[in-house]
Amino acid sequence: MEPIDPTLKAILTFVKWATCDFDRSSHGVLVHVIERNTWTKNADGALRRKNIGTPVVHRLIDVLKQTNEKLWGITNNAVQTDPLFAPYIAGMVGTEMGTTAFSADSIIYGCVASQVTPEFELVYDEDRLKAKYTELRSAFIRETIQATILVPLPGLTVTLPAQRFELSPNISFGEFSEQDFSACANAAIVDPVSQSHPLIEARNGFGCRAVVDLPAVRWPPGTPFGGLPAMHRKGLGFGELVWWAFDEFVEAMLFTLRLAGSEKIIAPGAILFVDDISGRGSSSYRRVTPPSWAASYTIDEETAERITELWEVLTKSKHKRRLPRICSRRFNASLDRLSVEDAIADMTIAAEALFLSDQQKDRSEMGYRLRLRAAKLLESCGYDPQEVASTMAKAYELRSTVVHGRELAEKVKLGGKDLSIDEFLSQVIHMMRDALAASAKEYAADANFATTAYWDNLIIGSRKRDDEGT
Repeated sequence: MEPIDPTLKAILTFVKWATCDFDRSSHGVLVHVIERNTWTKNADGALRRKNIGTPVVHRLIDVLKQTNEKLWGITNNAVQTDPLFAPYIAGMVGTEMGTTAFSADSIIYGCVASQVTPEFELVYDEDRLKAKYTELRSAFIRETIQATILVPLPGLTVTLPAQRFELSPNISFGEFSEQDFSACANAAIVDPVSQSHPLIEARNGFGCRAVVDLPAVRWPPGTPFGGLPAMHRKGLGFGELVWWAFDEFVEAMLFTLRLAGSEKIIAPGAILFVDDISGRGSSSYRRVTPPSWAASYTIDEETAERITELWEVLTKSKHKRRLPRICSRRFNASLDRLSVEDAIADMTIAAEALFLSDQQKDRSEMGYRLRLRAAKLLESCGYDPQEVASTMAKAYELRSTVVHGRELAEKVKLGGKDLSIDEFLSQVIHMMRDALAASAKEYAADANFATTAYWDNLIIGSRKRDDEGT
């Protein structure tokens, strides 16, 4: 039989006394309950808000200290002299995302709190106590601590087995658990129908879940602050999972889904959280998007294959040989805009970044070059080059109208047809979606793609072949 850990032995003795032998009757309420919001699912999948209690044992710990100073001193000393804990007493522990002051009390507090039942009674449970102690010790051994990123995607449906799609070992799509959805709702990323009617439809309970490892931080007392890691967004890879730029991951994920399918998908925001010895730390942000009821996106086998292919191409592309980052940002911004004027301006900027990235000095005839290059690229995707050229020319013209402060007409004349402004925008989005997807693959396959030589060869070479054919 292995000898018992002396620190664990002291804690077991103290907690057993506190839960079994200590007379609490004359001390009033020792375990306080703080109410927190959570969201639970009905039989139909709809989520309703419910208040649950979270136990707080600070007063209990204070009373235990005063009541049995000798036993408390033995237990506290066991933690302070433990080879694993001792170097960090009065130091700082946590992750790069946040740290907290560490003391022996932190370990004892966690072990006592583990004995509070769901009914907020103190009941001795040695197995649960040992499991908590092991968890606390592991925080001083692990080099990394796992954080979770949650991105609600209202209207998402996954028709794959188990209603789940794994894009990678760290990224999946499917229905959120009640705990995950509660984290999103409590961060105000998703909202109920109204505050007086706290109900969220089942269709809003799906999204993307990603995990990222945060470096653990353990600083002995007196350690000078080492500073945060270098946070240079410019050098980030597409879809790279880092805690201090998790919004970049969200934009990359959303961009990939939008390229892979034409259905409307939105992401109202995201939350990143990590649970460590100091409790839960989190960071969240909201995105401005159209109403969630307008969103509907299905990940079936075919769409999942396209998402996987695009994600692999985009994430493996080297920094200098990939889609300009502004393409994905402006494409996403266009689809999130509430006004058609802003949407057209953003989409045209994405087109300029895609088709004119080589034009650093010669800025003449930009509109002509844009529509010509777009026409030739999309011809290989099955488009009529004349239709593409006309559409891009009109988009460039409307963008100029918007940025010079003039209002857009309700109708757009294109190819002898009168289109509503919304129909025209949909046509531009459709073309740009295919152009961006094709270009992502070309960047990965052709080292010369998007250079002046590439475009000249595509256009002039095509003309030469046409001449030879005639």
